[in-house]
Amino acid sequence: MRIVQSFFRPNVVVPGGSENTRRVPSSRNMMRFTSIPAGPRRKGPDSPGSRPVLYPVPARPSTTTHRAASAKRPRRPWKTTLLRSPLLRAPDAHLLRTRYDRRVMQGTPFQAVDSSLAAERDPCGLYVHIPFCETKCGYCDFYSVALKGRDPAPLVDRVMHELETRLRAAGRKIHTIFCGGGTPTLLPIGPLQRLLDALTRVRAVHPVGEFTVEANPATVDDEKAALLAAAGVTRVSMGAQSFHPAELATLERIHQPQDVPRSVRVLRRSGIPQLNLDLIFGIPGQTMRTWQESLHRAIELEPDHLACYGLTYEPGTRFTALRAQGKLQPCDEGLETEMYLCAIDTLEDAGFEQYEISNFARPGCRCRHNLIYWRNHDYIGVGPSAAGCLRGRRYKNVADISAYIRRMDAEGSAEAESETLDPPRRMVEMVMMQLRLRDGLSVSAFRQRFGMDPRSLFRDPLQRWQSHGIVRVDDERIALTRRGLLVADAVIRELAAAIWNGIPADPPPQANAGTALSLPVRSGTS
Repeated sequence: MRIVQSFFRPNVVVPGGSENTRRVPSSRNMMRFTSIPAGPRRKGPDSPGSRPVLYPVPARPSTTTHRAASAKRPRRPWKTTLLRSPLLRAPDAHLLRTRYDRRVMQGTPFQAVDSSLAAERDPCGLYVHIPFCETKCGYCDFYSVALKGRDPAPLVDRVMHELETRLRAAGRKIHTIFCGGGTPTLLPIGPLQRLLDALTRVRAVHPVGEFTVEANPATVDDEKAALLAAAGVTRVSMGAQSFHPAELATLERIHQPQDVPRSVRVLRRSGIPQLNLDLIFGIPGQTMRTWQESLHRAIELEPDHLACYGLTYEPGTRFTALRAQGKLQPCDEGLETEMYLCAIDTLEDAGFEQYEISNFARPGCRCRHNLIYWRNHDYIGVGPSAAGCLRGRRYKNVADISAYIRRMDAEGSAEAESETLDPPRRMVEMVMMQLRLRDGLSVSAFRQRFGMDPRSLFRDPLQRWQSHGIVRVDDERIALTRRGLLVADAVIRELAAAIWNGIPADPPPQANAGTALSLPVRSGTS
């Protein structure tokens, strides 16, 4: 399940003007931008001109980078997405229309270095999507369906077949496995055992260093925990979301607060080495007191990793419809800001390292699978709606269980669409993804992949951001400062424009009072 967040941080100076600056923490599968008010505005309950246009992109790292590819658009999905989004201002959009096609037809000026051998040495991840949930939460826009007495065995059979086919065709060594959804632990014992056996066989022949399974606290018992441990699962990620019954009811979660410590005890007793808990802030009716209590109750359970996401209203979800009808009142954005800052300070005081916008880990417990996404390495996706990216080719499976089964039976593949990423697109994605990390964009990795130094390519905007304390630049990294996290979207927008236009990006335009600038975001688990 995914949650995406955005909120205001008052009185932050941004190059080009002082304003109320929007920021959004982000994390797992990943990214959202809000516009500077210079384009069409979303129709709905917000008064015209009073709020920014949102550019929604999936929160999961695996899906964040290819939201455009997953939408069924006939041609150049990324070009279309960028032209319609606030990522580029009107003059930039004009240049994109006139320059992009010439680059594709005549050859881009950004010539990538042949790094195929280096890519083969990079870690490669495997994502398995099991789309079953007990119920569909109102904020979730990932592909998932209620189990409701369905027989999951036919789907598990086809997922196992696709797994074998894709691994054989890829010829890559798998370093991480992430089984998500949906709620994989909702599967009955038989299908769950068969799926885990298939993944255990992958572990037997690949150098898998991390094996994560998502779980809902209401679906964890001793028998299933023992199955996970026996299969070699090294990490379980649970969507605790809140420790207050009223907030869980608002989110339409099926578990109760007491299920979380019970599940943690069961998993620890079974020998699962690492546990992650997801928490959500910005829930309607949530207060700073209840958020702090949820943080402290989570810390008391001694997880190895915590992910804190802000609730966002995604198009097509029940929450967005309720909000439009005035039946759901969003949390105050200023309060959301303070909640995010509270999470950073509280978790750092408790010994957690913030290594990504929304992710915090004990030493040595960063999520290796998500780091594969954030560092732009290859990954293979299997299951309905799953996506993968291998050697510069990105694909997405059909997002429907029945269609997935039919296509696997008829064609041996459920791939619905694919695209080959050209160098400018790969550059933009590398900047978008790696700036999410507190380590920032790797200068050496960028140079190896594209044959140029990003400090030179982005010299003017970086100097401007650096002078305002927004980024830090050294021989190895271009990274956002803590202050820079508040305006990450503005930084990313400028660097992306510089890539697409092939010229130094203009300074960010003067923003009006009340304008929001936001940052990438991410998702929660089952």
